[in-house]
Amino acid sequence: MNARIWLLVLLLLPGLALAGPKKKRKKNQAPAKAAESADEAAARTPTAAEDAEAKKGARAVWDKMVELGNAHDPAVFGLYADTAIMKVTRIGVGGGERTQNFAVAIFLPLADSIMANGRLTNDLAEYKNVEINPYGDGWKVTGSLYSTVNCTTDPDYYAVLNKNEDGIWQITEEGQKSWAAIQCKADPDVAKRIIEAVKADYAGKMPMTLNDETRLDSLTSQELKLTYNQTLVNIPSGAEGLNDYVPELAVAVQKMTCSLATSKSIMHHGGSVEYVMSSNDGKRIWDANFIASDCK
Repeated sequence: MNARIWLLVLLLLPGLALAGPKKKRKKNQAPAKAAESADEAAARTPTAAEDAEAKKGARAVWDKMVELGNAHDPAVFGLYADTAIMKVTRIGVGGGERTQNFAVAIFLPLADSIMANGRLTNDLAEYKNVEINPYGDGWKVTGSLYSTVNCTTDPDYYAVLNKNEDGIWQITEEGQKSWAAIQCKADPDVAKRIIEAVKADYAGKMPMTLNDETRLDSLTSQELKLTYNQTLVNIPSGAEGLNDYVPELAVAVQKMTCSLATSKSIMHHGGSVEYVMSSNDGKRIWDANFIASDCK
């Protein structure tokens, strides 16, 4: 799947890294069968025609993944097995690497928002030097993956495909690199385009309840600044402990802003993202304008 999808989720949900499913041997499970004879193995060996058909079927599923991913269609998740694993090598700002495994299933509740961010930033995945070769009882696609939103190239991309119990090809494992820092040259026109895309996406939907505590009242912009005007619906201006709450709010909003793909792109390309928070009686209680240097 497109690199930007997993980059976004890694940033938003760093605590969801998993070691991947482990197969447990059931009690009283019979020992593994003895190695099959040469004749038995030969009987199971697919013919050239069967091999070609299997390769075609697996490649068709992978091609569909690319198509749906670049169309920012949540249906792309349906091409992955229930137990599929995403192996991501995260490259930090300083160049350090860390590899983690993620169960694709944990991303399903976020499918719509993940794809919406990809659409707003116009992030596309471009694959080159693609090959598909036998891999165990399935097929492995390899190639290089270029992310248009980050201007990064992963030369070691791969995806493994296997048939499920119904004989349908599915992606069972996928591996790629993701970069913490955007590598693109800053371009103010990109910031403007994303700001206008975000405003258009929210047009006619506000005021919008974001959660039990927050309402988005409006989105405004000026030059390269996008402003979120929000209300804390349960907090009056004279609330006890408000002075202690605001610093905590500031930290949480800054972390979120530095994680969201749309905000990161706006700031990288010379723009800024502002938040104006008001109490439920309409008085401004906090505001902040974030730029790229606030996220380093």
